[in-house]
Amino acid sequence: MSRQSTYQASNRMGTRGEIFPKARNGFTLIELLVVVAIIAILIGVLLPSLSAARAEGRRAVCLTHEMEMGKAAQLFTADHGGRIQLVTDDVGLNKYESNLSENVVFDQIGELLVWPAALANVQAKQFIQNYDWGVRALSFQDAQSKEQNILHTDPMSVCPADSVQLSTCYYPRNQDSNHNGLIGPGTTTAPIDTSYWGRLSYGLNEDIAGAEVHRSGDGTRNACWRAVEYRDGWMECAGQGGYSPTHPCGDRNFGKRLQGKIDRVDTPSSVALFVEAGPDSLSDDDTTQDFANLVGSFRASLDRKYGPYLSDFQQQLSSRLPTERHPRQHMNILFVDLHGESIHPIAETKLDSTSQPIPSEYEPRVRVSPYPVHKVTYTDTGAAIPPSP
Repeated sequence: MSRQSTYQASNRMGTRGEIFPKARNGFTLIELLVVVAIIAILIGVLLPSLSAARAEGRRAVCLTHEMEMGKAAQLFTADHGGRIQLVTDDVGLNKYESNLSENVVFDQIGELLVWPAALANVQAKQFIQNYDWGVRALSFQDAQSKEQNILHTDPMSVCPADSVQLSTCYYPRNQDSNHNGLIGPGTTTAPIDTSYWGRLSYGLNEDIAGAEVHRSGDGTRNACWRAVEYRDGWMECAGQGGYSPTHPCGDRNFGKRLQGKIDRVDTPSSVALFVEAGPDSLSDDDTTQDFANLVGSFRASLDRKYGPYLSDFQQQLSSRLPTERHPRQHMNILFVDLHGESIHPIAETKLDSTSQPIPSEYEPRVRVSPYPVHKVTYTDTGAAIPPSP
């Protein structure tokens, strides 16, 4: 075969059925659909994990802020006779057992400084008066309408997972028509139950930082849960129970709030100092009594369980504590010994047939009452005079 014939044969081979086909410049439709499907599957798998990771990150930041508050509290107590800032009304101030001028901080106009501002000032913040921290309001809706007047926020007091970030310290407040909790401009026209509202995601243990107040029978009813020896066992005593002096729970010197004296707490590693507090969302029901960033072991409702634990308090005033701020209903706690933990519910209960389940026990178990817990043999059922509403 001549060269020309060979060239012509190879040329024909190249045009009709190439031995080495030319490379394609793109994907076929089927290949493209396969790639898109794989990407969609990967996104579906990864997005929940990324969302969960972000949520866990926010929870960790919230706990870090709580621990910063604990450090501030430690510095505050070192400078104020071993006491954390007092949270109380005029009754508690009048019954204070120590030197008010040395151990309690007041603002520029002589009003009891709200506890978040008192702790923030330890870290060089400048909350000279309560108006620097928040606004006076009667309710959550009232505070929302004045939110633009909240000029300063202490990042330590706010949890990034809190979608509301607006709550009240409860004290100081106007308790009755005498306007005996607030002072300064506007006090005489402020309605009963007016208090300060600001940026706040945490609550303080009132059993530790508080005193017996107006609602505690003007300070005559010891406000903390405690157990007292009775016969061959122990009797459970309700906080704010109206016991007669002859009743086993009637000792006026046992069961009082600690007025900030942290070193009186029994087993500080199991008693909460700060807890996450506030509503889960803007749609939560608002009542002035429930909407407060304080926890305690007082009996708020005669028809509900009471006791020394945080879960007992939650059965009484469930709206004060969030249950959906973090995944799996976790909640951050800073204990009196300044170690922090994230707790989670291991049991739930319903207060009635229409209500949502409420945690009835946490792991680890968190105590609110600063008094020792004993195996209770006797309860005060039927023996206590109902506390005033």
